[in-house]
Amino acid sequence: MDNVTVSAKTDKPAIALKVLENNDGTYKNTWNDAADYSIGTAVPYRIVSIVPDMTYYDTYYYQMTDTISSGSTFNASSVKVYYVNSAGAMYDIETSTSTGAGGTQLSSGYTVSPTAGGFTVTFNDLSNVSGVPALGGGYLVVEYTATLNSNASVQVPATPGNATEVYLTYSNNPNNADGSGTGVTPKDEVVVYTFRLTINKVDSSTPAVPLTGATFALFTDLTNATTAAADPTTVANFATALTFTGSAGSYTRSTSGDYTLSGTAGGVYTIDGLDQGTYYLVEISAPAGYNRLITPVSVVIDPTYHDGAQSSAYVDGHVPDATGDQLITVTANGGTALDVVNQAGATLPETGGMGTKLFTIGGLSLMLVALVIVLLRRKNAAPKD
Repeated sequence: MDNVTVSAKTDKPAIALKVLENNDGTYKNTWNDAADYSIGTAVPYRIVSIVPDMTYYDTYYYQMTDTISSGSTFNASSVKVYYVNSAGAMYDIETSTSTGAGGTQLSSGYTVSPTAGGFTVTFNDLSNVSGVPALGGGYLVVEYTATLNSNASVQVPATPGNATEVYLTYSNNPNNADGSGTGVTPKDEVVVYTFRLTINKVDSSTPAVPLTGATFALFTDLTNATTAAADPTTVANFATALTFTGSAGSYTRSTSGDYTLSGTAGGVYTIDGLDQGTYYLVEISAPAGYNRLITPVSVVIDPTYHDGAQSSAYVDGHVPDATGDQLITVTANGGTALDVVNQAGATLPETGGMGTKLFTIGGLSLMLVALVIVLLRRKNAAPKD
């Protein structure tokens, strides 16, 4: 009778990827398949994978491969790896608000290696990693950040977001003592979006005429924006204004640029790399012959996402385009652009500026002259003894 080799049936691993939406929009501070951020922000990601039964393996190879879009810069020092001893559903670990999904951080047994397009987390023998049971069960969680950079795809009509994807390579043949023989899971993907705000500077006529020569600053805080709008001549009032790189109507969000925004010859201002939310536009200077706006103009960048239902796609390889839970559209104050209108007329002096001081001094001088004239007339009109 011939010898027959019987291979033990083992668990098949699975992997999923999530991105944390920050504290705005519908899905505040939750792990999702899509999120939006401003350029320059470190975006948090979470990888969750199942720990299989490795009892019948002498060694068990286990490698996560994460590919990040060119619009994000991987922060290698941010990577942390955890083991979560849980019999709960994988989706619950993916979306948990707990750091490392409540697991224990691993300090050894794996290597993190940056690649040309992302990084890998490699366990050459997962079955012998301290803190991870060879019998399987529970999950591995990897958390890291990648900073959205100036190469990021900015969401405008027909433009995709910035995708990141992950897949798992794992041992699948317990008869090979050296751990050779591997399988690969389907890829899982998340998408990060960043948005464009277009401003048109126009007059109040019908149809509106484009205006040139105005400069603006953009704030996320109404109180500071109101202070700056009341006195745009004081530089300190713009300490919290957002900064940008660019010129002549074309700007990209940057943490180290300038806050002053000038327009094109046609009075158009294009600002890329913004998160969703409410912004406040402050006019620093108005076009010649027009009154400056003395209060901030609010603008809301409002994306609409598909509300994807939980399904096996979260475990077996999720592509947002296929399951319908990525961005549908984005608007600014209900439209694709914002018209900022100036009224023609004599420009009033700025509150707190040099114009106010000169205006006040001139007024007081006129009052003093008038008082002297009145006193002289009274003196001349008085009866003489």
